[in-house]
Amino acid sequence: LQLREQVQGVLEPMRAAGSIGAALEADITLCADESNAGWLAPLADELRFLFISGDVQVQAGAAAAAIIASKTSKPKCVRCWHHQADVGANPGHPELCGRCIVNIDGAGETRRFF
Repeated sequence: LQLREQVQGVLEPMRAAGSIGAALEADITLCADESNAGWLAPLADELRFLFISGDVQVQAGAAAAAIIASKTSKPKCVRCWHHQADVGANPGHPELCGRCIVNIDGAGETRRFF
């Protein structure tokens, strides 16, 4: 939860400045030393749900911990509002991301952590 607060501390000035409208419009890179990157990396795919943000990447090898946020260029899913690269990839659901398609037409997503 402390990490979530730190991410929000990076995103809030972006929102205030108008760089992003919502945290879902920001992709996050967590820069960490090898030890911290080791436990964060397996969580990377689901950290966007904890942070309520765009995609999250973990970058190992940083001398000092840092959180880098940037406005995403990925399209927005009309169902979940997440910005994902696979939005529109399925011609049967041109406005949905792969996760939403699995939840609508498939067995449903498997979430491991958040």
